[in-house]
Amino acid sequence: KLQWIANNQTQSALLTVRNQPEKAKQYEQSSNKITNFIEKISGLDIGFQLEMNPIEVSINMNNRLIQFDALPDGLKSIISWVADLALRLESIPWEIERDIFEQPIILLLDEIDIHLHPKWQRRILPAIQTLLPNAQIFASTHSPFVIGSVEDAWVYQLPDPINGHSSGVIEGVKSGAGKSYRLILEEIFGLDDEFDVETEQLFDQFYSARNETLTKKQPVAKLVETANALSNRSEEASIIIQRELRQISRLIGQEIQLA
Repeated sequence: KLQWIANNQTQSALLTVRNQPEKAKQYEQSSNKITNFIEKISGLDIGFQLEMNPIEVSINMNNRLIQFDALPDGLKSIISWVADLALRLESIPWEIERDIFEQPIILLLDEIDIHLHPKWQRRILPAIQTLLPNAQIFASTHSPFVIGSVEDAWVYQLPDPINGHSSGVIEGVKSGAGKSYRLILEEIFGLDDEFDVETEQLFDQFYSARNETLTKKQPVAKLVETANALSNRSEEASIIIQRELRQISRLIGQEIQLA
């Protein structure tokens, strides 16, 4: 998983011993690009250290040496694929010699958000764009945080293999940079709910009871019962319900209070 990093550290050390500091610096710069990439995503102070016995790479995280397998899954995932990418890029006989991270490539990333905290999901695509300025990137994701993280991108919604019916043409829409995550969830994922399933069901019952109350088809007591159930779920739900009850009270000319 860390073969490229180990090779890079070894080459830098050998060139330093052979008094070739300029060449050693080139390897250090490549390694620094990866550590900067990881830091942009995680906000952690990351470094790599080559251990001698046995020969392996340890992770220096916030001045603490940690074995790779002891890292959180999200961090292991990022380090693994970017180190593997570097190893593959270095093995390609490029027509023009330049920094491997500046080569024009097409990069395919499946489930780019997997194992990542939402904070990291917001940062990963911008960090990749910085690391690979000449790459064309195709990334699959189910995260509104990823979709809303960059401006110069297009989003293609793939058909549902079970319930969807593809017409053969998939239209792209501009990425969500500048849009709220709420809007992205609605536009891209077709999700217009704001709460968990049970709370949403209670809201449906409340609004149904509200309509019945406004048309005088049922007594206020039924509305209050549903309102109490919702209000007890969370402070946010309680604020919404109390606002609704004040409006209903004005419309029917009767004060409604929670129990």
